[in-house]
Amino acid sequence: MSDSNRMSNAPVYYVLAQIKFTPVKAMKKYVDDIQDALRLQGYPLFESRESTQLKFEFNTPTEPAQPSFETAQHWYISNLNRTSGFVLGNDFITFHTTEYDTHQPFIKELMKGLAAVIEYPKPALVTRLGLRYLDAVLPENGETIEQYLCEGLHGIDLDLNQIQAVNELVFQTKVGPIIDNGFLVTRLHKMHGQLGFPPDMVPIGVDMIPRFRTEHVLWHGIIDTDHYVEGSLPPAIDLIEEHFTSLHSVIKGTFNKMISQYAIDKWA
Repeated sequence: MSDSNRMSNAPVYYVLAQIKFTPVKAMKKYVDDIQDALRLQGYPLFESRESTQLKFEFNTPTEPAQPSFETAQHWYISNLNRTSGFVLGNDFITFHTTEYDTHQPFIKELMKGLAAVIEYPKPALVTRLGLRYLDAVLPENGETIEQYLCEGLHGIDLDLNQIQAVNELVFQTKVGPIIDNGFLVTRLHKMHGQLGFPPDMVPIGVDMIPRFRTEHVLWHGIIDTDHYVEGSLPPAIDLIEEHFTSLHSVIKGTFNKMISQYAIDKWA
């Protein structure tokens, strides 16, 4: 299914793309310039937060790792509707949205953030590219989650009252143009409650759009697809953009194999 034939009721409710680069310890010095550049491109909201992270350090090869705490600062730069925005750290920039259209404009917006990072702190290398999609399976009255999924994802029926389930699969992928091998992690979450986000993900700076805000608890599913590459890349916009297009192509093919014809007809 090409993007020109995009589903009119597509189930995607959150998308994140992250570019990691060699650390810039003095990133705080460049934040004002990066924020101003993105403000002029439609992202005027700004917020800064600090968090404490646990890390383990090896002082000598013969001693066990010693725990220590490190304060990390992140900056959030969002649009007025709080549906899209950037997250900036000392070694990454992320673009995320709850109002996804198609991959081309999404990647173009990500490149605006990368352009600002290249212009100001000028990192030496890009070390990781990641793209993650969350799709909501919200059955209506009389429907089941399984109707929307391919047969291989229906799970095991133990004739018990299921509370939740998580299926995870990991694959190696072929991508390009520079880094050939990627890794794809697909997770299917099934749970009873209101639609939210997986436990490892708490988006800040963007809000869920009304269409996906569930007022009542319900048995629902989340198709969580994460595709990434790791290696050394020059911070070149055309090259990074091509890599993200390759990552997206695999995700799209994977998603189409995970859902049923019923889902395709329902979301068309």
